[in-house]
Amino acid sequence: MITEKQTYLLPLVADLHDTVAGKNFYSSFDLFAGFHQIPIAPEDRHKTAFHHAQWTVPVQRTPMGACSAPSTMTRAMDEVKRTLSFQILIYLDDLIIGSYTEEEHL
Repeated sequence: MITEKQTYLLPLVADLHDTVAGKNFYSSFDLFAGFHQIPIAPEDRHKTAFHHAQWTVPVQRTPMGACSAPSTMTRAMDEVKRTLSFQILIYLDDLIIGSYTEEEHL
């Protein structure tokens, strides 16, 4: 069985820095178990299964360390970002919102 790697590029840190540089107010968020919020398609769960005692346990959520996990997470977060009406910096499951004024930030 061969897993084909996804090729969805992560943003460059330098580009992300430029997005929020010079702002006066910042809020940062780290999504709780970010990778584990993304389900694995039922037909692909056997690819991440592990054996324990007499059982084979299929993994139902994206594990950290899976070869395409970063690409999958970046794609999912880009989809979320497109629905927002404000500028946000996203790198995998870490988010930063930067604003010039307190009013704008709230």
